[in-house]
Parts: sequence; C-alpha cells; structure tokens
Amino acid sequence: MSLPVRVVLALVALPMLAAACSSNGSRARDVAGDRRPRREDPDASAEAGTGTSVPEPPPAVVQAAPIGKKPRPFVRASARALAIDATTLYYGDSEDDGIYAMPKKDGNTVRLARHAPVAGAIAVDAESIMWIASPGDAVLKLPLRGGVQPTTLRDRGIFSDVATAGGDVFITEAIGAGGALLRVTGATASRLVSFDGAPRAVVADTTHAYVITPTKIVRTPHAKGELETIATGAAFANPQIDEGFVYVVGEIDKVRVVLRVPKGGGPPTILAREVRDAPIEIEGGEVLFFDAQRPQVRGVRATGGDVRVVVEDEIVASATAIVADPSTVFVATGARESGLIVAIDRR
Repeated sequence: MSLPVRVVLALVALPMLAAACSSNGSRARDVAGDRRPRREDPDASAEAGTGTSVPEPPPAVVQAAPIGKKPRPFVRASARALAIDATTLYYGDSEDDGIYAMPKKDGNTVRLARHAPVAGAIAVDAESIMWIASPGDAVLKLPLRGGVQPTTLRDRGIFSDVATAGGDVFITEAIGAGGALLRVTGATASRLVSFDGAPRAVVADTTHAYVITPTKIVRTPHAKGELETIATGAAFANPQIDEGFVYVVGEIDKVRVVLRVPKGGGPPTILAREVRDAPIEIEGGEVLFFDAQRPQVRGVRATGGDVRVVVEDEIVASATAIVADPSTVFVATGARESGLIVAIDRR
C-alpha cells in the first residue's frame, strides 16, 4: 500500500438519512443517495434489508492461479496487523510483544520496541509507527528509528483502529452503543466527531477521515466539520481507500462481497462475491482479498471485471492481515508458534 496510511444484515443501495451528529450537535449530511426510508423508522431499510438492491455486475470469470506458484516464508512472527512503506514491512509479534521492521528485499529484522503490547492495528508515516496495543485499551507511537520508549497517544478507552494522513493521527473509540473519532496533531488530542454505531475501522487521505461502522460509512474533514454518511448497508468491515473510492467488505443476501463506494457518496458497486470476512488491500489499481470457500488470495481490478487467483495454498487459510506493493503481497497467517508472514509474487 502506498503511504500515508493505516458483521450480519442485508445491504441496500437506498441509503438512509444519517442520524450521526458531530460532537457539536450539528445534523449530519447524507450524501449516500437521494431516496430516504420513512421517517417513522429511519433504520428500517438497512436493518431489514428492504429497498432496491445494489446493481449486480456481469458474472465474473475466475482466472486460475499460475501453476506452481507458492507463498514463500518471509519472517516467522505471530502478527495480527501489517503495514508497509517503500522499503520496509512493519509488524508486531504477539509471541514476545515486540514491534519489528523487516526490509522487503535484503537485510535483517530490526526490533523497534520490546515489551510493547501486541499490535492489533498499525499505521506508519514517514517518521513514526502507531499501533493499538492489545487488548485495545491504549494507542502507542514510536519513531521508526526505534531506540526509545513508545509514547502513549491515548489510553483508558476501547480503541478499534488507527490511521494517519496529512500529519494527523486518527483513532476510533467505542463509547457505549456508539463511538467517536479522535484526532491527534502533534501533542494535541481532540474528539473530532461522534456517531451512532460502534466504529470498526478508520482510513484517511489528506483531506478526510472515513469511519466504518457495521451499517454505515461516514466521513469528516480533518478539521472539525460536518459528518457525512456516504453509504449504508450491512456487515461493513476491513476498509481501504484510493484516490476516489472506499473499498469495503459488506454483505448482500447473506453473501460477503467487496464493494466500491465513491468517496463523495453514491451507489456502491459490487466488485467480487464469495469473499472471506478478512482484511483486503488496494494497490496498483487491484483489490486483493481472500476467497470464502478456498484457501486463495484473489484479485480484481478496482474498475471491475474478471477475478484472478493470485495464489492458492493452505497456508493462507488462516490469514489475519494483508498488505502489498507493486510486486509482492505479504500475508500474516497462523498464530503463536505457527505464526508466519509469507510473501507472494503478484505476477
């Protein structure tokens, strides 16, 4: 993934009027679509699965995996999250509670921090690595050069994800039945917006942060402003973004799908069906995901079309994280003693 970076109801394409409010109490603007459910039950269509369904794409051809392609062991680690930049893969190892950097080409593993609670989510910018410390009650930050103790950005909360962009760090926190988006700029932390629905993840670009709850995708500018609902649906999870779209796993008619949603709001597009409830990746105009039935990493163009099998191997059946650069897919798989990060040739 290029930097900066980084469950069960039927999806509907008729997004509902957003009830989420910013922290100053202003009404959210809904840009997910033009039609609205009835006032007397504002959540009815999303929860019951009524309304017009997402337009179905033409049946996709699945291109078989190249014969003989196999994942190759990259580093032994029990990792739950990965991050990547131009030269390095970053991960936490739950076996020793360490945070590590591993050159993608040649070189030795560098331990950035020891006795650091295992990373449940990781984000990296040009200077620092941020992570959610297990069991999710603290957010830590460390210079990429290592050699110092991590700084605590937030603690004593229930934190689900962290992202960074434009010099800001964004953190999602569950609060009661809803949640909040926190922004950390330098040494200053503030609550940016609040919303209904427990936050599952956050992604960010240079202008906006996008928060995913089980039934909504919302966005807000970096500066405190209006909260917008750009999509509603079911079982949203595992988002990624590129220049113009948010890519997310959702559910339609009890089938997991990969959806593409315009950042400004609008009808979602189905890119792939029969998708595993697992992380996805967008890199080089291709969305990478795991198949629901087979131990496969698959890819589909961000513009839609046929699906290809990047690799088929039992080792990816228990994958926990995925990142990619133009030539290689890195997958964290297994746990504890069987934990391993593998590298897969994209060609």
